[in-house]
Amino acid sequence: MALTELIKKLPRVSLTEGSNEIELCSHFVLEAKTACRESNIYLICRDLLQVVMFCKDPLDSQKMAGVLGLQIVGRTITFYVLVLPLSGLYIMYEITKVQIPDSLHDLSKLVMDISILLIVLDAFDRVCILSTDPSIINSSLD
Repeated sequence: MALTELIKKLPRVSLTEGSNEIELCSHFVLEAKTACRESNIYLICRDLLQVVMFCKDPLDSQKMAGVLGLQIVGRTITFYVLVLPLSGLYIMYEITKVQIPDSLHDLSKLVMDISILLIVLDAFDRVCILSTDPSIINSSLD
């Protein structure tokens, strides 16, 4: 089953914030490439630009403080967060990289990386929220 089909099947949960409803699935985006493409730097860079654009859209349209982006190349997941600290200045930070094990025997390595994944969850909880200053976003759309 293709990854895009799996994403379409994710349950959409709405949060009510005043009169605005926000879908949880729009708080993060991802782009994936198979392991055979990991040596093609052009495709990886192009996908990273797509992650930036996919993050920018919900950041602007939903007036978010930040959006989590994921880029998967082979068995490596790179976590990013896109923020808008000033009007018109978008900054993307790389949070961390996690290597997914290729066998059950190496699964303990993923368990050892749980502290890294908790950092990603903490960044998501603190940054991927409604913006406290939507005027920054409004002025960047002009």
